[in-house]
Formats: sequence, structure tokens, C-alpha cells
Amino acid sequence: MDTREILIYQNPDGNIKIYVRSEETVWLTQNQMALLFGKKKSTINEHILNVYA
Repeated sequence: MDTREILIYQNPDGNIKIYVRSEETVWLTQNQMALLFGKKKSTINEHILNVYA
């Protein structure tokens, strides 16, 4: 059974919440991760480099 669910909520203040449920891997670009977490792309890149260090 393939389960995929993406819910996006925006409250009156403009804050966005994303809920993803999937039995598969979800891939995001560095730009998409930066947008999702409200960080700069350079911060995302730093964390990725630390994973491989």
C-alpha cells in the first residue's frame, strides 16, 4: 500500500506548517529546505557538510 499525505496550513499570522507522511523518501533541494526551516541556504549547506564530516 502506497501512503502519501502532504498537508499545508497557514494561520492568520502567515506562519506556514507542513505535515508530510510518506512511506517513501522525500527529497528537497537546499533552497526548499531553507524555505521550509526559515534559514539561509548557507546554513543548510553547513549542516549537510557536517553530516559528511
